[in-house]
Amino acid sequence: MFTTPLTAIILAGGQSLRMGQDKALLLIAGIPLIRHVADRALQVCTQLLVVTSTPERYQAWLPEAVWVEDLEVSQGPFMGLYSGMRASQTVWNLALGCDTPTLDTNWLRGCAEELCQSSVQVHISHSEQGFEPLTAFYHRDVLRAMETYLAGGQRSFQHFIPTVPHRLLAQPDLPLQNCNTPEQYTRLRQQLEDPNQS
Repeated sequence: MFTTPLTAIILAGGQSLRMGQDKALLLIAGIPLIRHVADRALQVCTQLLVVTSTPERYQAWLPEAVWVEDLEVSQGPFMGLYSGMRASQTVWNLALGCDTPTLDTNWLRGCAEELCQSSVQVHISHSEQGFEPLTAFYHRDVLRAMETYLAGGQRSFQHFIPTVPHRLLAQPDLPLQNCNTPEQYTRLRQQLEDPNQS
């Protein structure tokens, strides 16, 4: 069993352009997406960090969170994760978006158990589109490489991950689902609020 302290770092700094509104606050069964994500993360993690420039939007829903501001605002998820990693007090950190309410907690626990014997800096999920950097575990030793990468003006996870020791996570039984568009939100609501209709 994985017993080492683990911090969940949820990024809530995106502009949600495709959704047209703050997707973190979209309701499923009366609960915002970001609260769904936090509830699942806290079944595995001991601390919750939320990276955002607008904590006042979410504080009522996440009273247990530690709030971290982007070191540079509007610089994308790579800067957001770097900001969260800098603030974290644990060796290992689970990076998550604010829009993945169907995370398989049993899968997360299994992945976390592998970290104890790990010799790499990143354990990351993947899909047909490439690496899934916001469903991944990061060791604090990766911070130096992130700093060097940022200093070179780079922000792409897809280009960064191959430059550091990493391991691909086994695929979860339940496919990873993000909520970036109104259509995806509708499908998630049907799945979670009325599973017989999904």
